[in-house]
Order: sequence, then C-alpha cells, then structure tokens
Amino acid sequence: MISLISRMIVRSEKVREFEELSKKQISIVENKSFGILQYTLHRSHKDPCQYTSIQCFSDRAALKNYANSSVIDQRRKQFDEFFVVTPAIEICDLIVRHK
Repeated sequence: MISLISRMIVRSEKVREFEELSKKQISIVENKSFGILQYTLHRSHKDPCQYTSIQCFSDRAALKNYANSSVIDQRRKQFDEFFVVTPAIEICDLIVRHK
C-alpha cells in the first residue's frame, strides 16, 4: 500500500467552505474506481486552519492513475483559492497497519 499525505493551511474565512467541498470531493472519488482504499481528512487541534489528508492506494499504479485523472485537475482548480500556501505533499509506503 502507498499513501499520499497532504498538509494544508486553509484561509480562516474559507474553513467551512473547504470542509464542505472536501466532503463532496471525497464522495466523488469514492464513487470512481481509482484503487483508493481509504481517504480521510483531519483537522488539527492546535490550529483549526491546518488540515492533513491521507489517501491510501492499493499500489503505485493506482496512485498514478488517480494523479493523472481529470478528477485531480478539477480538484486543484477548485481548491487553490482556499490555501494560504501550496500544500506540502508526501508519498509514503505503508510499513505496518493495525486492524
């Protein structure tokens, strides 16, 4: 399994709108066949404008398929206005998982 982890800082006046749009986007992705096993969005307790999304894919091919899809292009265009800075994105391999 491979994960795409994004760390985002959202403009304070856009937090509610960001969360609503994120919920819609997650449901769109869940309805497509991208090999996404899990897609979660987390809000920081320390700073309510900081978010982390974790997308878990079955393998690199599934991640590549998702990254090259029209869905991700649409998402970038919709979400750019929300961010204070460009989100930090990291790709990680799963080492251990608790069931």
